[in-house]
Amino acid sequence: MKTPKQLRAEIQTLTTHLSQVQEGLLGRSGIKVARIGKECKRTADALGVLLKSQQVPDTYKVAVVGRFKAGKSFFVNELLGIRLSSEGTLPETAAVTTFRHGTEVRASIRFLRAQTWHELKQLYAQDERNVDAQRVRNWFDFSKPKKPKDKDGVPLPPAPLPDLTALEREFVTEQGKVVTLHLAVGASKKTTIEFQRVLKEYTSSGSPLHCLVDSIELQAPSEILAQGVELIDTPGLGDTERFRVTLTEQTVAGVDAVLFLTKSGAAYDQSEKEFLLSLLRKGTVRQLIVVITQFDETYAKVIKEAADDDEEPTPIVYCIARERLRIEAAIADTLKDLTQDESLQRYQEQLGEVPIVFTSARLHRDANENRSLPFQMHPQDPGGVRDLHRRLLTLLSNESRLAQTAENLVHGARTILLDLQSLMQARLHALNNTPNKEVAEQKLLTFRQEFGQAGQRFAGAVEQQVQLLSTRLSEQTQRDATMLEFIGVLAEQPLRDFESSDMGRHWRTRRSGYWGYMTGLQGQVANQVFPKVQQLLTEHTNLFGQYAAQFEAQLTKLANESEHITAQLDMGAGVPLDVTGRLQTSLKRTFERAQEKMAAEELKVLQLLEDFVNDAVSEQITDCRCAVVERRFCWSKPLAAACG
Repeated sequence: MKTPKQLRAEIQTLTTHLSQVQEGLLGRSGIKVARIGKECKRTADALGVLLKSQQVPDTYKVAVVGRFKAGKSFFVNELLGIRLSSEGTLPETAAVTTFRHGTEVRASIRFLRAQTWHELKQLYAQDERNVDAQRVRNWFDFSKPKKPKDKDGVPLPPAPLPDLTALEREFVTEQGKVVTLHLAVGASKKTTIEFQRVLKEYTSSGSPLHCLVDSIELQAPSEILAQGVELIDTPGLGDTERFRVTLTEQTVAGVDAVLFLTKSGAAYDQSEKEFLLSLLRKGTVRQLIVVITQFDETYAKVIKEAADDDEEPTPIVYCIARERLRIEAAIADTLKDLTQDESLQRYQEQLGEVPIVFTSARLHRDANENRSLPFQMHPQDPGGVRDLHRRLLTLLSNESRLAQTAENLVHGARTILLDLQSLMQARLHALNNTPNKEVAEQKLLTFRQEFGQAGQRFAGAVEQQVQLLSTRLSEQTQRDATMLEFIGVLAEQPLRDFESSDMGRHWRTRRSGYWGYMTGLQGQVANQVFPKVQQLLTEHTNLFGQYAAQFEAQLTKLANESEHITAQLDMGAGVPLDVTGRLQTSLKRTFERAQEKMAAEELKVLQLLEDFVNDAVSEQITDCRCAVVERRFCWSKPLAAACG
């Protein structure tokens, strides 16, 4: 298997060679003989379009996603082979942290620009419950006295409150302040711990500064990062702080792979289900690896229970197999709440192909530090991290943007250059084997006339197919209306659930305006209806496919007539036309462009599901909140007077 680094190097070499070929063809564009120069220019332009459309991505983007307490930070440290992320009991990834390769360890913490921070504060001033202003609410919460307790519940002296005004003055600037931390290669353990402590002040949800942080970049000399991998550690799924969940969703949108962490033995919760549904909806589930973390804790319980019962523990391989079956069933159940029909089959098949990898970062670390191990997951890979490393690199080599770029470059360049080769051979052959040009020109004139008549018959047949397609699309529109009505019914369920949940949460505070926020609603509705939306799109695509098949049949008929005319005129090799080859090439390119356009349009439709609550709806809800609050204020004045 080629590593991502090798694949990138090969693509860069191929790109260089194709650029050289393009320059060589442009240098021959002035050749007049047999219009060879014109064909060289056309081919060079086609190569230029191909190279421009297939730019080599700078890095592979890999997102690490998981619930709080899934052991993300511990896992990331072991995958990198260097301890950079803080490992604590609080949610330590409060901002998106990106790990890139570097010769030394360096952290760059970028803070929000002053304009962005002030806009968030204005939102908070207008509505303290506004989801978009949640980090401001968290910021001001640090100014409130806390009542800390130790692990036994004994009250502790209150910690001094942070000076938020001073912190804001120091870290919020017009251009966006950047704080840089360095850790020398080979630094002592004490220095490393201090580096982690300082970094934690900016990343931990227990620190007020995390509210001001926009993003964090960490460079490190890590083997996996040296492959061109950009590892992105995201805030946890199901986080109570909505702005951190939003950060995760935004980050995952453009990555090459997702490592989806879930703790061994933990139940499969709603946030994880919705995350998987969103990947299915966006067509990116093939870029997913489910990573089971902390399996050592699960097997330690098995050993303890066996010891308590004075029995031999179940072998670890059987425990892994048993939990794998449980997780596969839980993943398969992701779709159980949706309508069970043929529209879900393709998604069920995709979920069934998701790889599941069991890991123990603890066992991996202890093995690397030559500590004694109570057990091993694999003899050569005690914690399963090496297996994950291999699977991730394989996925990136086969499923990533870079793999697609390589395939497109090779396929596209081969087609373009073979077309030119075939044309050049035919024209050079014609130059060397045409004794009588007048006869050849007369035969060409006759061919154009007869082929023109065949072309008119072809156009008539195609027009009939176009009319048939129009009729079928009209009939489909009537069926669409029924399907759209059904999709609307499906969407009602999450809407009703949201309404009930919103009423239950805010019935006491409804008059204060704490209600009607659309947090998560659009994703829930999209997850409910997207299989039917996809089925609707597929039906339209199939209609076009039927038309395309008929079009291809008519084009083949035209090509056969061309060959028949050529044979009757006895044109021979002296006047090589290769109309069939040209028509087939044209058809192939046309269909490829059509497929690309349909895929792009399908993606646009599916993306609409992400943002159907438009500004007008949001404004109406805001107006309703304000109206209720105003009525409450109006009622409170006479009530106060009466009580007085």
